[in-house]
Amino acid sequence: MPRIDWTRVLIVCLALLSLAGVLALIGIVLGRFLQTLAVFALGAALAFVARPLVDRLSRLLRRRGLAVAVTAVGCLAATAAFLALVAGPLAADLRDVLEDLPRWQQRAVDALAGLRRWLQSRGIQFDEADLVRQAAGRLQAAVGSLLSSAAVITGRIGAVLAGALAAVVIALYLLLDGPRLRDRFYQALPEPWRRGVAHVERNAADVFGGYLRGQLLLGLIIGVTVGAGARLFGLPYPALVGLQAGLFELIPSVGALLGSILPLALALAQPFPTVLYVAVFLVVVAQLENHLLVPRITGQAVGLHPLAALLALLAGLEVAGLVGAFLAAPVTALAYRLFLDWQRGALAAPEPAGAPGGGEGEERDGGGDHAPGRGLLAALLEKLGGRAR
Repeated sequence: MPRIDWTRVLIVCLALLSLAGVLALIGIVLGRFLQTLAVFALGAALAFVARPLVDRLSRLLRRRGLAVAVTAVGCLAATAAFLALVAGPLAADLRDVLEDLPRWQQRAVDALAGLRRWLQSRGIQFDEADLVRQAAGRLQAAVGSLLSSAAVITGRIGAVLAGALAAVVIALYLLLDGPRLRDRFYQALPEPWRRGVAHVERNAADVFGGYLRGQLLLGLIIGVTVGAGARLFGLPYPALVGLQAGLFELIPSVGALLGSILPLALALAQPFPTVLYVAVFLVVVAQLENHLLVPRITGQAVGLHPLAALLALLAGLEVAGLVGAFLAAPVTALAYRLFLDWQRGALAAPEPAGAPGGGEGEERDGGGDHAPGRGLLAALLEKLGGRAR
């Protein structure tokens, strides 16, 4: 029987405990600055989205500061125009929702009464009046709590607006001084690390930049399309329907399904053929999105198999809520790309000419043949990854 080296076992256990303690300490420290990190992350995301336009304008205008200024003014003008177009219809829809609340309540009571009669005909007792009273009581309590905390909500809205303004300023600084900061960062790195860090940086910029730009564009397209369809089929609150569809579209994999719930529910309250028309319309939109828009807008940036994207979404939702659900797909795609590159030895391969560690002209093989002997894990990840390039 082999002899156990208890000293080594003790050292390994102490090392693992020390690592867990360090990670816990890092988590506590980062938790103290969570809001600051969130603002910086939002600014970095805005810089990712705007960087391609700034780079092109820099080559055209030959001055990066002027390119950043032109991009900022253009983005502000486009945002103001979009809000001007959306604010009026959205405010009208919200006013209509408040005015129609009694009518929707009566419809709910009638529907529950019909359900009660149907259940009683089968020997099941059901008191819809008690259910309506409970729901109304909870709604009144929620409204009262909302009104009583109006000052807190106002303060939070102010904090959100201040954070958004700070994120815009951070994005401008990153766009303006990003290349210089990047060069200083690489100069501070040890020479053997620069090649691998540059490879990770290019992949992260490719995945996150493409994903963020693609999701925003998809949200805009789907929101406008669903809102126009709601108006075409005579559904109430078309601006509100389009807005919620566009926001849900930001959530990968299940966003289209969640965005279809409200228009289908409103269509059920219309004359019978309307719900069929709306259902067919939403199915057509989903098919066009999955087979035409997504492969051309975000497919090259993420390219995960639907099963892998769904598992990543569930894991991200459990770990970090809605933010985790939104970022789960690009994080998983980036990890998958780097794993395949490590398998075939691309992280240590000579880099082409360009920025530190190579340029954007690096060839990718689309997840095809890789280094032999990669094992079952690599093959399984390749199947789940689908098309990673």
